[in-house]
Amino acid sequence: MNYNSLVATVKNLISHFGATITLTTVMQGAYDPTLGTISEVSTDYSVVGVTEEYNSREIDGDSIKIGDKKLMISSSGLSNLNSFDSITLLIDSVTWKVIRVNTIQPGDTIIFYQLQIRVL
Repeated sequence: MNYNSLVATVKNLISHFGATITLTTVMQGAYDPTLGTISEVSTDYSVVGVTEEYNSREIDGDSIKIGDKKLMISSSGLSNLNSFDSITLLIDSVTWKVIRVNTIQPGDTIIFYQLQIRVL
């Protein structure tokens, strides 16, 4: 089944109702035995996202904490977010870290991502 029209619809809705966000992905690189460090490669993306509060029944104080939010972003133009070592976001001058990536994906087509985010 072809989900391209659904991907386009989701992208249009998020673009219409969302705000621009800077998403930074980090991948670990090679180990440098001389320095004893692992290099990191970071990439910035400009994305549009829609935030939503967790309701009180979803907050368990452990995996979902007070202040955590849901963020929906289109998959359009992004690599698979599950493949990165860490992801941070800059939303209205506040830095958030991604706790969990939920991929909404029927078959092989990623429609959008729902991220659990927490203030850094």
